Amino acid sequence: MNTLQICLWGLQIGAIYGLIALAFVLVYKATKVINFAQGSIVMLTIYLCHAVISLGTFPIWAGLLLSAGVAIGLGLAINRLFMHPLVGQPLIAPVMVTIALLGLIQGLCIMVWGDIGGCRNFDPLGISAGALHIGQIVLLKPHTLGFIVTLVLFGLCALFFKYAKLGLGMRATAEDHQVAKVLGVPVMFVFAAVWALATLISLVAGFILGSMNGLELGIWQIGIKAIAVAIIGGLDSIPGALIAGLMVGVLEQLAGAYIDPYIGGGLMDVFPLIIMCIIIYFRPYGLFGLERIERV
Repeated sequence: MNTLQICLWGLQIGAIYGLIALAFVLVYKATKVINFAQGSIVMLTIYLCHAVISLGTFPIWAGLLLSAGVAIGLGLAINRLFMHPLVGQPLIAPVMVTIALLGLIQGLCIMVWGDIGGCRNFDPLGISAGALHIGQIVLLKPHTLGFIVTLVLFGLCALFFKYAKLGLGMRATAEDHQVAKVLGVPVMFVFAAVWALATLISLVAGFILGSMNGLELGIWQIGIKAIAVAIIGGLDSIPGALIAGLMVGVLEQLAGAYIDPYIGGGLMDVFPLIIMCIIIYFRPYGLFGLERIERV
């Protein structure tokens, strides 16, 4: 297979990893909570989106807007019900809650949609069957659209954190909660906004994934790769999430194409974790993470 073709596919897949890692990084930057439920949130939001669109009582654009509202409401609910009561508690407490949410959301999805089984078609925009041909290079439409949407979202996030008042408040909160409070930043509101934004981004990522591969209950597992990407890029680095996602996507596809055939397969699925272990051995704070030095 053409190496350039493999690398382009890797960039497109890696962009999705980076998008999910972005949601992970946003929550961590503002709250210092490692959200192990990120993959399950992606799964739940896209299944809810499918349920809304399947009603057939809305135009597609209205269904998408309603799905976005549901995703934002889900993020606010998670923050209010599970994270807010743990503010000020040791960080292990909210981390354990996210692990519990991982199992809770999986169980909920299996209970509601598990009897369907298999992979369900999901193509509300009618793009899953198309491809772009550039010479010998073939670019699938949902993968290409996902890549473009990811770049646009990262660009919007960069502008949001640089110029928007709420974005500046999020940056201040990420640096130091107590100092942010003294400066008049509504920290609790920022926490809620971060969870809402992260869940909305999860919906976008899930929508792209569904258009690529259909819907299946195992989609939550991509969250494991996204967490690895976030760690590789740096848990507090938004650009690092994108760069690490693209890098991991390319290396993963190359490993699948050139190494898996000789070892019987399986390396591609764990390759992001292997890269993570190598990176954190040399740079425990990630490629672009902020190295914090504490004096004792």
